[in-house]
Amino acid sequence: MNELLARWHRLTAPLVPDPARRAAAFATLAAAYQAPSRHYHTLQHIENLLKRLDAAALQDAPVVELAVWFHDAVYNALKLDAQARHNLQAELIAWEGDGLVQTER
Repeated sequence: MNELLARWHRLTAPLVPDPARRAAAFATLAAAYQAPSRHYHTLQHIENLLKRLDAAALQDAPVVELAVWFHDAVYNALKLDAQARHNLQAELIAWEGDGLVQTER
């Protein structure tokens, strides 16, 4: 997980100058992907996708990488609104000029 954390910091440092805020955002995402109900959409899944990105020629790699990190942050296979909940999670973790801010809903 240290490699993923280091990669997260490299990706988000230009967007979020505060290392503590970056670490908190990573912790939130890691906790979501490590939930006991996860079987496929795990940190290993994220790591596999990131390795595929590394091998691809992408026009806007940071944007694609952020999409990978957030694409299944909210996941419940038994709920029909899983995609809507994922979109809400991305909205709740909003990028602002001075860093990553979590809002309550």
